[in-house]
Amino acid sequence: MKKIIALLLTVFMLLPLCLTACGDVDEPVGTDPEQSTNSTEKPTEKVPNDTQKPDEPDEPDEPDEPDEPDEPDEPIVLEREVSYLPETVLTKMTELFEGKSGGGTAYWMEGAPYALRDRESFKGKTLASITLAVYGTKTAVDGNFIFTLQIFKNTPEAIENSSPLRTYNIKISAEEYGLSENASGVYKLITVDLAEYGITIADDEIMAFCDKDDTLIPAYAEGNNPVYKLFERDFPDMRGFSLKVGKSAWAPSTTNSLIYNFTFAEKYDSEEEYVKNATFEEMLEVVKDVYGGADLSVFGDSISTLYGVSNNASYNSTIGSNVAYYANSQYTGGALNSPMEIEDTYWGRFVTLGDMNLCVNNSWGGDSLSADRYVNRAQQLHNASGKTPNFILVYFGINDASSASRPPVGELKELLENRGNKSEDKVIEAWLEDTLANKANYRSFDFSQMYAYMLQLMLDNYPGAKMACISLVSNKIAERNGADVEEYNYVIKALADYFGIFYVDQGNVITKDNREVYMIDGDVVHPNVAGHGLIFEEIVRTLYIDIVSDPKYKPNK
Repeated sequence: MKKIIALLLTVFMLLPLCLTACGDVDEPVGTDPEQSTNSTEKPTEKVPNDTQKPDEPDEPDEPDEPDEPDEPDEPIVLEREVSYLPETVLTKMTELFEGKSGGGTAYWMEGAPYALRDRESFKGKTLASITLAVYGTKTAVDGNFIFTLQIFKNTPEAIENSSPLRTYNIKISAEEYGLSENASGVYKLITVDLAEYGITIADDEIMAFCDKDDTLIPAYAEGNNPVYKLFERDFPDMRGFSLKVGKSAWAPSTTNSLIYNFTFAEKYDSEEEYVKNATFEEMLEVVKDVYGGADLSVFGDSISTLYGVSNNASYNSTIGSNVAYYANSQYTGGALNSPMEIEDTYWGRFVTLGDMNLCVNNSWGGDSLSADRYVNRAQQLHNASGKTPNFILVYFGINDASSASRPPVGELKELLENRGNKSEDKVIEAWLEDTLANKANYRSFDFSQMYAYMLQLMLDNYPGAKMACISLVSNKIAERNGADVEEYNYVIKALADYFGIFYVDQGNVITKDNREVYMIDGDVVHPNVAGHGLIFEEIVRTLYIDIVSDPKYKPNK
């Protein structure tokens, strides 16, 4: 009986628990169905919803909309207009011509067209504007004067005998430019926008001026004209143009010149290319920021001399007897009849326009590596007060590379050309170990060994100095003697690269095609003022490219 009563009591005690456990209650969010019922939370009672409809089948999911493709980034287009004439020349040309009766003469239109003397600067360029020196006008048509530009194939035969590939009749508004009809002695510079004409000159083309029926007459400058003298001195590509009269001989005129300027429209699709193709003035500012204030020394032969400077013992007591080729207006010595000033030379421009200081110019006319003076001279680039250079320009070796008795270029070139998988540095390093170990025998060295020894002497004596080696110019002496100057340039560049020295390739600006324009002598060895200017610009461009190629470089905007 007691057992029955105990069992009934147990049932009555468990019944409320069973009823509670079986009730219709929602599980708390996140409760595990297997979780123990020993929870302290009260279950939430479900409130009935009279409006609730029976469960309906789920609506099928709408298909996902395909992702819209990303809009492609707009291509970067950076533009600039670049002047053909340097600003200094353009300013001076304006000053000499504008409004002055002696500024120019009416051109003989019957001989037109007149092709550009400059065969290089217009290749692949799009013209943005032209600045013309107006001498006179004829009768306007619909208020416009006409000036003609023509494009020819860039060969003498094409210019002499062929029709132009393209002709552009440039309309010049009489009202816009304040020009009267049938006028002479105008002496006015006008700048005409060429954008609407879309004039682009291909690499194998050249441009010519004028047509005999043009109604705008440009001015030209004759040999004694101050504008012509300006071109002759500072921008000889402007000095003259090529004649095309029927089948007459094609030859550059060297006694007169049209007076003009162009701007080129340049576009770049990356900031890197835009920065690397800066205007020269922009490049110079960057180079001055980095190298301004440097003490510069020069090591060279006649090309780098200037009487009264490169043989002036007040700079350095050892250079007093150096032979000078270029005269100076302050001195009577030197072989050149037309004197130069320091700022006319490539190195003098680097000093003055680059905000540097001239330490020593140790250049000797006619000197060569073979003469072995270089061993002492390469160690005498500090000045009389003991100041040492922190930048050295080296333009040396042309007398070796051009002469009939030239030293052999040496085995280095062949070793480099046949190096296989070896790096240039490894080849030169192994070659140098033997060369410099035998430096006591330098008098028997070949060109490559002598040039390397010369550089090593400078690096040892002036540690930390930046250096730049300038390539040698192709010339007629070398050609007569069967010499290949480029073989010597090959090893100069290789050694410059190995030693971490800048290599300035003047072949980028002075070539076989234009060297007569930039050289003062018949053998085309010694640059004139404009030639020196081009070498200076190439030095600046080389340094600039090195500066902006540094990933840390940030251009000022």
